[in-house]
Amino acid sequence: MFFRRFYMAEVNFSIGQIVHYKLFDYRGVIIDVDYKFLGDDNWYDAMARSLPPKDQP
Repeated sequence: MFFRRFYMAEVNFSIGQIVHYKLFDYRGVIIDVDYKFLGDDNWYDAMARSLPPKDQP
């Protein structure tokens, strides 16, 4: 069997945590955490306006 292990070097948020995004002044709740970016480049280019690094959750 093949098992993949994923390690997160640093966790900034917890599931269920309420966050306030200061730049655009909105609040949200963390509902899931991805260990890395899983979308395609077209989505990233269209949606990620601030262009955060793809290798960070």
